[in-house]
Amino acid sequence: MMISMQNKNIYITIISVAVLLAVWEAASLAAGSSQLLPDPFSTLKATVSLFCRKGFLSIVGTTILRGLAGFAIAAAAGILLGIAGGMKKGLDPFFKPWVVVIRSTPVVAIVLLAIIWLDENSVPVFIGILTMFPIIYLNIVKGIRSVDLKT
Repeated sequence: MMISMQNKNIYITIISVAVLLAVWEAASLAAGSSQLLPDPFSTLKATVSLFCRKGFLSIVGTTILRGLAGFAIAAAAGILLGIAGGMKKGLDPFFKPWVVVIRSTPVVAIVLLAIIWLDENSVPVFIGILTMFPIIYLNIVKGIRSVDLKT
């Protein structure tokens, strides 16, 4: 009996997860401190505990909505400025340094600064904008410039 490719991939994935968990457990034991690197079971137990807390899912949902608001703002700005930058050759060189700076700054640094500068409700919106805007802007500019005007 032949094993289908889909079943083979499922087995490979299961083995990969098992190896990952074994390496994690070994690293946790080698670290010798659950504060430094907790084991997988303790992490799962803490995760389940979080999900069982009253209000946790509401907080997660609110954070997701804030992230989506950031994405919506980034999409609107990226599409509008991307169209302008793609159609007017002089605008893209103006926007390019801003996009390069945003893209080249590590997200962790931006998150830390956002936590310091902004209130906790604005951080997910700000991060959503800064992480998504450059991608949307650059793809819109590239898309507009790749349109064949002869047809």
